[in-house]
Amino acid sequence: MHEAPPSFIQECAREIAGSHGKQLADVTIVGPGKRAGLFLRKALRENLDGPFFAPRILTLPSFFEWCTGHVTAPRTLLLF
Repeated sequence: MHEAPPSFIQECAREIAGSHGKQLADVTIVGPGKRAGLFLRKALRENLDGPFFAPRILTLPSFFEWCTGHVTAPRTLLLF
């Protein structure tokens, strides 16, 4: 039986681990959502042996907030 090809997130984790090693404390990754960030953290754990500081993984809205210092209004407030 053939094993399944690696997913996009697994390929990204392999590339990040290959280029940065365990020096991920100063790395920021912007992804499409929180769930993708969780899967990326899991894939990084699988690619790196031993303890390491995880990179900062942000969603696009949280990245804008982090860069600009402006906080996005809650969705319920935006409805009104």
